[in-house]
Amino acid sequence: MKLLLAQNASYYPALGGANKSNRTLMEALSRLGHDCRVVSTALVNSASEQDQRGVGELEVISSSPEVSVFNLKGVAIHAVKVRAAMDSARLKNYLIRQLNEFAPDRILISTEDVGHLLLEAAVNHAASRVVYLARTTLYLPFGPDCFLEAPDKTELLRKAAAIVVVGDYLKDYMWQWAKLKAEVLPISLFGDGPFPDFGNFDKGYIAMVNPCAYKGISIFLELARAFPNHAFAAIPTWGTTSDDMKALMELKNVRIFDPVDDMNKLFCQTRVMLVPSLWAEAKSRTIVEAMLRGIPVLASDVGGNPEAKLGVEYVLPVNPIKGYKQAVDERSLPVSDIPKQHIKPWQEALERLLREREHYEDISRRSREAALDYIENRGGSRQVEAYLLNLQVGAENTQQPELVPAFKENAVAQMTDKLTPAQKALLALRLNKKNQSRGNDHE
Repeated sequence: MKLLLAQNASYYPALGGANKSNRTLMEALSRLGHDCRVVSTALVNSASEQDQRGVGELEVISSSPEVSVFNLKGVAIHAVKVRAAMDSARLKNYLIRQLNEFAPDRILISTEDVGHLLLEAAVNHAASRVVYLARTTLYLPFGPDCFLEAPDKTELLRKAAAIVVVGDYLKDYMWQWAKLKAEVLPISLFGDGPFPDFGNFDKGYIAMVNPCAYKGISIFLELARAFPNHAFAAIPTWGTTSDDMKALMELKNVRIFDPVDDMNKLFCQTRVMLVPSLWAEAKSRTIVEAMLRGIPVLASDVGGNPEAKLGVEYVLPVNPIKGYKQAVDERSLPVSDIPKQHIKPWQEALERLLREREHYEDISRRSREAALDYIENRGGSRQVEAYLLNLQVGAENTQQPELVPAFKENAVAQMTDKLTPAQKALLALRLNKKNQSRGNDHE
């Protein structure tokens, strides 16, 4: 099969769980002999020949002001260079060209698609070939845990050939809030191992990946203050703001690490992993990754986190985020009021793990056993392959979406050049909402 994945996020490097899962999935399908291509965004200079020198697995094919093309583990990546959130049209138009040129048998669209422009392009091109990979609840266009409800975008999902989700929580969410049927498949792969056992009662950091408002940085900070004689580690990624960084740096027992692609470099220094998310995680990848290596995880009881914990302690209560404002932060991410948290259950759980060796080692052993059993018995890339091969492809919609004329794109760029990234993202959200209202007026 010819498979094309499209996402409005960086494919390489992939620091978020959803993007990393997309990458491991495409690499696995490529190893099975399929022709795999990706259309994604490029971080500033991330896909240039200069930045990728010395990366042995990466083969740079070409680079232009519009796009860098490179090969990574058999997958051809087209990294479209965008300036800001308002450049979604550029990414969409490039995808349309690739759909025509590559003519994929299956089009995989990830929820990492702000504004659902890639989904729209794919459905208009060939709805019966579109498989929607639902990984992030926030970016869905419906339900109480999404950022922005958009009924017209939900209708696009109804036209897709299939919706695939990472777990039962998201499957139930799809049905409850949009009456959409979804298939649970192992689209988050963790590799073939071996997975080192890093569980260590005597040393290591109490760590958190992507400390930010969504992920529960408020709980992390409170725990660091409550345990001043223990070492904490923060690994900022896509959600961490300058205010978050300031709060982290004010605590003497918190060390800040650069994000890494090879998680073993983090886990080998980790004693306990914290996943205190306040938003509805679809199914945290970090939880399973840490448990595979024998690291006890304290996780919140929201979204798919209880599912990811595989029946092992600890799933702890939080006051979750309830809705988002029509505003974005400096990272162009939705802003939400963060409820006050009750730290006591978290403090008691962490204290016991740090104090009782026998308990720590029991949790470590059972976490590792549960995670190893999970990845061994839930299926893998061949199950995903079989599903895609057996997917019925019916009559196609051959109507092509109109490309944005170059002069119009340039005019928009000139008008928005002076806006900050956050202002551009907010403008895009308002325009999306306005278009949605117009659509409702015509119904």
